[in-house]
Amino acid sequence: MFTTECLILDVHVKVSFLVHGRTVDKKKTKIQKKAFSPIFNEAFIFDMKEEDLSHSSIVCEVIGDSVLKSEHIGHVILGLETFGAEVRHWNEMMTSPQKQIAEWHPIQAS
Repeated sequence: MFTTECLILDVHVKVSFLVHGRTVDKKKTKIQKKAFSPIFNEAFIFDMKEEDLSHSSIVCEVIGDSVLKSEHIGHVILGLETFGAEVRHWNEMMTSPQKQIAEWHPIQAS
């Protein structure tokens, strides 16, 4: 028996900037080929209006590309409407907009 994990060949992350729940901009990481434990260490810059910050969020979706199709593996949401480490990370980014703030987050299964 094969699991989905065995079929995944390439993995990337789609990063979306949302305002009021609508996607305003999106970017994606480089594809990690045949990676079972990929690390995505890339920075993205989104232009945003200061008045939109209180209604914004960033969604990071991990996408696996197999021989047959693309599959949503999981996601992380950073924003004011999130909880725990994700909202703390978001608040740190908002209070220090010119500073790069990196943090690890576990993905939520789809």
